[in-house]
Amino acid sequence: HFKVHSTKLAAASAFFNDLLGVPQPADGSSEVPVKESSAALEIVLPYAYPAAVPPFDLGHPQCFEAIRAVDKYAVSTL
Repeated sequence: HFKVHSTKLAAASAFFNDLLGVPQPADGSSEVPVKESSAALEIVLPYAYPAAVPPFDLGHPQCFEAIRAVDKYAVSTL
């Protein structure tokens, strides 16, 4: 599980901006299930906070899965 501020995620990703723009469940749950591995998401999610992002490591074992996630979720801050 990753905790990310929804406003930051929406600003970094057109996909999540659209998703978070629809009414949320009444139970207050804001969890969004995704299929990507936690290793790939550990690479991608920091780009929601671009001031704190290390350089993108093309040698990381999950690099290509992370790039697919960036494309899938339309992360514009990478």
